[in-house]
Amino acid sequence: MQPPDSAEIERRLPLWTALADLFLDTDVMLCVPNVARVIVKDGWSIDEAEEALRWEVRPAFYRNLVNIAGEWAGWDPHEVSRAVLYARGGRIDRFVIGRNRFMPRRAWRAITAEVARLRRQP
Repeated sequence: MQPPDSAEIERRLPLWTALADLFLDTDVMLCVPNVARVIVKDGWSIDEAEEALRWEVRPAFYRNLVNIAGEWAGWDPHEVSRAVLYARGGRIDRFVIGRNRFMPRRAWRAITAEVARLRRQP
């Protein structure tokens, strides 16, 4: 995967940061409204956001879910950028974790419903 240029990183960073919160060692359902707001505000489609979650953010952050003392307070955007770019660079084999392993499915369903609700509002 080609590394994104600085403008693309800047555009994607709010999405990456919001999605990374789904891998915190806490109740990720509390993150649903914020993730949905970022998707809508920044004009991401559900498919684009899911691809970013599945193939960019998840490979970079899924280990926090299996860490006995995982991060729970939140991610610094600089750390998010560094971790995602590291994972995108092929340094983490995204296929090892499979298509659905460590996917926050329940939260993702709630996010897609919230995005649809927000987009229906005038």
